[in-house]
Amino acid sequence: MRYALSLLLAATCTLANAYGVSGQGTWETTLKGRDLDGNTSNGFEAYYDTVLNITWLADANYAQTTGHTSAANGGVEPDSVYDSTIKWTDSRMGWDAAQSWATNLTVYGINGWRLPTVIGPRTTELQHLFYATMGNVIYDKTSAFYDYDATNTGPFKNVGGYYYWSDAVSHIDDSVVTFGPGTGFAPSWPKDFASHAWAVRSGDIAAVPEPESLALVGVGLAALIMRRRSC
Repeated sequence: MRYALSLLLAATCTLANAYGVSGQGTWETTLKGRDLDGNTSNGFEAYYDTVLNITWLADANYAQTTGHTSAANGGVEPDSVYDSTIKWTDSRMGWDAAQSWATNLTVYGINGWRLPTVIGPRTTELQHLFYATMGNVIYDKTSAFYDYDATNTGPFKNVGGYYYWSDAVSHIDDSVVTFGPGTGFAPSWPKDFASHAWAVRSGDIAAVPEPESLALVGVGLAALIMRRRSC
């Protein structure tokens, strides 16, 4: 049963013909690019969401891009093992593994990352991003079926069509709310069901002082203390 469900969902692993659609949603005005590597020529590494007051990594599959789920780092063949701590080489992880990856993540010296959280009744930050910010919609064409028009992925790259974990754990059955950019649905999965992980950070990264800035502040404070002592 689990294997059959995995095969069914695997068909949505890639978002076809999805890109940034100008004029659709609010993303062009509410997402502010943040340069983290000091090289503006290669694009932004993160985007500050002015509505939700959080910062999204620009790479929605950063775990795979950086090799975190590779075989060299303990990743195993998809569907070979189901465990909350498992990492699959196709970048999906069990929930505990995804939580650990996000909370221990450091991107260009910046930490404090996490998985998307719930902002309303069964509504996560990811759903808000895809529906409100990027204007994707579900058309109810019949009484039984929905057609999710996920044409807009805004400025983000490597957005998977498969499901992404949130940090919302049910107190009833210990399942976790997910969201599928390729389906529009937000089912709850057991923690051992592997899904993608997209790291976000509360607040604006631009407001985080650089190490050099902190050092300068320290020098300034030290000079001020010395001046007062000499008075």
